[in-house]
Amino acid sequence: MRLTPFLVAVFSLLVTRTSFGQDTDNDNPPAQKASSPMLKLKAVVSFSPMQFSENGVGIAFSFETVFDKDKDGIVAIYIPVITTVNVSGNFENGSPHQRDGMVYYGLGLKFYPTGCYGRVKYALGPTLVQGMGTQTDYPAYSYYHTYSKFIFGILVSNSLNINATDHVYLGLDLGLGYTFINAWDQKLRGMAAITQGGFKIGYRF
Repeated sequence: MRLTPFLVAVFSLLVTRTSFGQDTDNDNPPAQKASSPMLKLKAVVSFSPMQFSENGVGIAFSFETVFDKDKDGIVAIYIPVITTVNVSGNFENGSPHQRDGMVYYGLGLKFYPTGCYGRVKYALGPTLVQGMGTQTDYPAYSYYHTYSKFIFGILVSNSLNINATDHVYLGLDLGLGYTFINAWDQKLRGMAAITQGGFKIGYRF
């Protein structure tokens, strides 16, 4: 699987930024850190036990960190990693369906119209998506064939974010978009839809 150097560099930068922010906050009195009813915690690590995509169902992990943490928390960077498997059955031409797997990496922005600090918050924003895996095709009058698959595209995500406690996070996501690149065995195909969504459980820090 190929994770682009760009996504690796951005993820490393965000982790470094979050760690530096935590060291700085430790020098501030507790009263300054609790300037809102909830602590202005600037990052979330979450796990999705119920995830789906246009390929099938699976699991996901994500990391989110807020840019303007000292203000309202309007803009956040969002990095999901998703894996799904096609569990549908197909016995066309006497051949069982290949359980195609896909792994997706994303880099996106989340905009919170009323800020991210609070119990229930709505957010939306664009996410660039890169996906790699396999795709089985069943052409007419022929046996099935499994291709290596690579996609790159964009989707717009809507999310309901519930901060159950200062540290416990729950979320629901739904994203819809399309591909810029849709290649099977390194041969370009037409534009395809991208769909991602799921239920998330996370920890705010």
